Amino acid sequence: MRMSELLEIHLVAAHLPRAIEVFGALSDDSPLVESAAGATANDDVLFPVGDAVIRISASADGHEGLEGITLGGDVASRRRALLAMGLDPGPVESSVVTIRSELANGLAVTIVDSGEARTLGQSAARLDHVALRVRDLAAACLRWTAITGVEAALMGVHPVSGGAFEAARLILGERMIELISPVPGVASSIADRLESHGEGVAALALPVNDVAAARVRLDGVGARLLWQDPHWLVHPKDACGVLVQLTPRVGH
Repeated sequence: MRMSELLEIHLVAAHLPRAIEVFGALSDDSPLVESAAGATANDDVLFPVGDAVIRISASADGHEGLEGITLGGDVASRRRALLAMGLDPGPVESSVVTIRSELANGLAVTIVDSGEARTLGQSAARLDHVALRVRDLAAACLRWTAITGVEAALMGVHPVSGGAFEAARLILGERMIELISPVPGVASSIADRLESHGEGVAALALPVNDVAAARVRLDGVGARLLWQDPHWLVHPKDACGVLVQLTPRVGH
């Protein structure tokens, strides 16, 4: 059985030209425009991040965020595991599995029966992980094990949380899905966000090859950068509503 791979992330931008500018600076690359017909201002654009892909679409209603991911894996086995969990994996005759965001802790998932990444070329950034905030860490671990076919590893209290939240990781080759959940009774921004916005994407990690050079490029397009020890981050208002981490993951 093939290991699941995180192949693509799908962002929706309220202002597509601005998103192209910022993610182009981050990856030090120009986007590939994907169009089924003649090119239009609302075509999807694709950026390479290592051997994975960032897809950015224009928002139809002003909403923005990280809407979904695409995994490569064994569709038949994932379908069986999801049915056993009582989750709807889409039509039986389909060659893909689709999971609505409300069934996957706020993140839509597409699983394709392929281990082949769509490589667009070299990039100054790579896709490392997507972090999701969840209410019930144990339940989320079971659900994401069914989705990915990878056993979730409980990591305990996250080392950069100041004791505020716990984490679990599902390792997908060199990439991962990270689940984070507040420690009961401890005040935190994650707990506040869960209360106000529910479950969903907490951060997207796109480590860059050269942090200093990336900071210069991002500063050149007016993107706001944050320092939250030990990470450099791009402000969500400049990155399709998503907090983007530029530095490598913390091991623990």
